Amino acid sequence: MKPSQKNRYRYEIEVFERLLGDLKAIAAGGGPTETELAAAPILDLYEVSTLSLPSLAGQVDGKPVDSSESTGAHLLMLHAPKLGWARTRSGYYRLGVPADRK
Repeated sequence: MKPSQKNRYRYEIEVFERLLGDLKAIAAGGGPTETELAAAPILDLYEVSTLSLPSLAGQVDGKPVDSSESTGAHLLMLHAPKLGWARTRSGYYRLGVPADRK
């Protein structure tokens, strides 16, 4: 196995371990803390879309337009629009205005 593949697997494990911790907290009646949400980027003009799995697409607030993080699809794990947040594979997002409302 190439070193780059090992690093990729380590990264994926870290991503899913963080997700597992968040899912356990939510299952126990918690959710993202105010601190976590304050640090989370805002995903504006968002919509729930489907690739091969449910995903979230939109414009990430505060990112340059040419940034790879400014738009795109993010694997959607939890969607709580009434609470104003979503949990994607990579982390929490505060939800801005849905795309169908602008």
